[in-house]
Amino acid sequence: MARIEPKKSRGGKWVTFGDDEYRMPPLALQSIIDLEEDFTIAAGVVGMPNQNQLDSIFKIVHAALKRNYPDVPLEEMREMLDVQNTFVALDAVMAASGFVRGESQGEPQASTGTSSS
Repeated sequence: MARIEPKKSRGGKWVTFGDDEYRMPPLALQSIIDLEEDFTIAAGVVGMPNQNQLDSIFKIVHAALKRNYPDVPLEEMREMLDVQNTFVALDAVMAASGFVRGESQGEPQASTGTSSS
C-alpha cells in the first residue's frame, strides 16, 4: 500500500482508497458553512445511501480531500470511493472537523472533545 503524501499538509487521518492511502484533513470553516445542507443529509444515512445522500457524501469528502490534494478532481475522487471506504472517509472528515455522524439524530453533532470512560 502506498501512502500518497499531501501537497499541502492540513493534518487528518489516513484513509485507504484501493491500494493507496490519503490523508483526510478537517474541513475549512467556510466549507462547513457551504455544505450545511449536505451535512444534514449525510449525517443520518443508515444502510445503503440513495443517490442524493451519495452526492452529499461526495461533496463533503471532496471538500476535505482537496485541502491536502488540490489536484484531485471530484470525478476521480468519486471513483476512489467504494462500499468499504465511503463511510470510513466520511467519518474521518467529520471527526477531524469536530463532528460525529449521528445515525439516529439525523443531524451532525459537535464533538465536545472529551470522551467518557
